[in-house]
Amino acid sequence: MSESSSIARILRHPIASTESRESSALLVGAVAFALGALTGVVVFWGREVPISGRGSIGDFVAIGGALVAIAAFLFGCALRNAERRNAPATGSTWPP
Repeated sequence: MSESSSIARILRHPIASTESRESSALLVGAVAFALGALTGVVVFWGREVPISGRGSIGDFVAIGGALVAIAAFLFGCALRNAERRNAPATGSTWPP
């Protein structure tokens, strides 16, 4: 097992190793959860909202989940492209 990395190092080099990739994913998930929770508190403060149906918490969670999934996909693509640009030119095509 390798030495644990600092958060600053992970933020500077999010795809440097398997450990930093996993740590980056955990950090992104934690931030998404915190932002979703804060947004939910603001949107639903003082209201009684149903769990399912139109205008429910379920609608809010589905839309939030979709937005987080889109953002994660785009962020992953950007990181993969950055990794390709910074990789030494060895003629290898991995990762695809």
